[in-house]
Amino acid sequence: MLEGSTWKSVEVHNALCSNAPRLHEQIWNDWNNAKKLRDTMCYAQFLNDFAGPVRVRIEKRVPFSQVRVRPSTWDIATELVAANTIEFSLPSWEHRKVSVEFDGDRYHNLFLLPNRPDPAREQYADGSADRYFKNGVYYFGGGKEHILAENAPIKLTSGQTLYIDEGTTLYGRIEARGSNITITGRGTLSGAKLQHVGNQYASGNILIDVLNNNGSNNCSGFKINGITIVDTPSWCLRIFNTDDVTIDNINMIHWILNGDGIDICTGKRISITDCMLRTYDDCITLKVRHNAKPIGPIDDVKIERCQVWTELARGIVVGPECGDMTSLSYKTGGISNVSVSDCVVLEASRANDSNFENAGLGVMAESAGSNAPGVPGPIDNILFEDCVIDDIHSSGRPLSIMARAHRDGKCTVSNITFRNVRIISQNGCRISGIDPQGNIFRTLTFENCDYNGLKISSLDPSFLICTNMDNVTGLKFQ
Repeated sequence: MLEGSTWKSVEVHNALCSNAPRLHEQIWNDWNNAKKLRDTMCYAQFLNDFAGPVRVRIEKRVPFSQVRVRPSTWDIATELVAANTIEFSLPSWEHRKVSVEFDGDRYHNLFLLPNRPDPAREQYADGSADRYFKNGVYYFGGGKEHILAENAPIKLTSGQTLYIDEGTTLYGRIEARGSNITITGRGTLSGAKLQHVGNQYASGNILIDVLNNNGSNNCSGFKINGITIVDTPSWCLRIFNTDDVTIDNINMIHWILNGDGIDICTGKRISITDCMLRTYDDCITLKVRHNAKPIGPIDDVKIERCQVWTELARGIVVGPECGDMTSLSYKTGGISNVSVSDCVVLEASRANDSNFENAGLGVMAESAGSNAPGVPGPIDNILFEDCVIDDIHSSGRPLSIMARAHRDGKCTVSNITFRNVRIISQNGCRISGIDPQGNIFRTLTFENCDYNGLKISSLDPSFLICTNMDNVTGLKFQ
C-alpha cells in the first residue's frame, strides 16, 4: 500500500474456505477442522483515511498470466509493474473492498478489506492494559492473540461494549443478552479454536449469538461494526428478537456447512450496510424461526452496499422461514418492507437442479422450521434495486422467487420487485426462476433488468422461467 511517497507492507492472512464446485460432494463430514477438504483463500486488512484513491501493489509468489479485480462493474484496471507484481488503485472509500483473482482461479483469491482508522479508538485503547474489563467495556488489543476457552464466552449484557483493536485477534465466541450492546473495533474475531463438530450439518456453537428468548419483549439497539470475522463453527451472527439493529462495515469468511453469515430472526428496523461476506451457506438471510420466543414478524429492513459470496445456498434471501400461521400456538410471522440496494453477488454456485431454492438474490417462503407443517406468514413489499450478479459460477442461479408447498394451505408472496438488476455472465449460468408450488404470488415486477445487456422483458426460457402460472397474478416486465 502506498502512503505518501513510500510503500507500506501489509500482512496477508490465510483463511479457510470452501470450494463448492469442486469438493461439494465430499464436504459433509470434514469436521474438527481436519482441513482435508478445505481450501484456503487470503485476506489483507489495512487502515487509510481514503481522502483520495489508494494505490495498492500485490506481489504473487508464483508466475501468472492474468488478473481480475472484482466487482467487475467498478472497472479497476491493473498494471504489471515487475515480475509477478501488479498495481492498481482503489478509487474511493465506497469502492475499497475487492476480490483479486489470478488466472481465473476465483476460489483461492485475495480479499482486500481496508478500513478507516477508528475515531473512537482512544477512548478504549487507553494504554492501561492489552486486555481489560471496566465500565462496561471488554477490551482486547495490543496487536496480540487473545484466546478464550470454549465454555467461557464473553457474555455481554445491556449497555456493554466489546472492542477488538486493530491488529488484534480474539479467539472465542460471544453471547449478547440485552439492549444497547455494541461490538466494534478494527480487529478480528476468529472461531478457529472452537470445536467444529457435526454429523450432516454443523452443530458447533454460534460465534455471535444475540438472543432474547425469555418470553419478554424484544431487545433493541444492537450494533456491530468495523471487525472481520473468520472460521465460524456454525451460524456466525444470529440475531433473535431484537429491534433497531445496525450491522455496518463487517467482513466474514467461513467454510463450514450451514455456516450462515448474518441471520436476522425476528426484528424491526434493521440496517445492514457495507459488508463483505464469503460463506458456505446463506450470506444474509431474514427469517422467522419457530424456536425464537417471543416470536414475531420481520419488518423494515435495509441492506445496502454489501458484497456476498455463497458456495452452496443463497447470497441475500428474504426467508426461507416465515413463521407459521396455522398449526403452532403463536400463529404469527411474516416478512415485510425490505429493500436490498447497490449490492453485488460475487459468487453463487451449486444451485439445485430440481427447484429454485438457491440463488444469488432470492425470496423464499416456508414455515417456521423444516419440521413445521403449517402455512408460512406472508412476504410483502420486497425490493431488489441497483444490484449486480457478477459473473457467478455456471452452476449458480442469479434470481429466484419461490415457496414450498404446504399441507395446511397456501401462503402469500406479494409485491416483489427487481429493479435495475444486472446479470453479468461470461460463461453462462442457471436460469432464474419463479416457483409458486401452489402458493399465491401477486404483483411480481422485473423493471429494467438485463442479462449481459439484453433486457429481460418476458418469461424467456433463456433467462427466466416460471414452473406454474396458475396462482401467479400481476407478473410485469417494465
